[in-house]
Amino acid sequence: MSNPANIAKHQSNPKVAPVIAKMMGKFAGDK
Repeated sequence: MSNPANIAKHQSNPKVAPVIAKMMGKFAGDK
């Protein structure tokens, strides 16, 4: 999941975007 191109590809997928957003928020909250 560390490949930015792969993440960008998934962010354009409406089903996956909210999951990625949640993960990003979780990572940001942990730090």
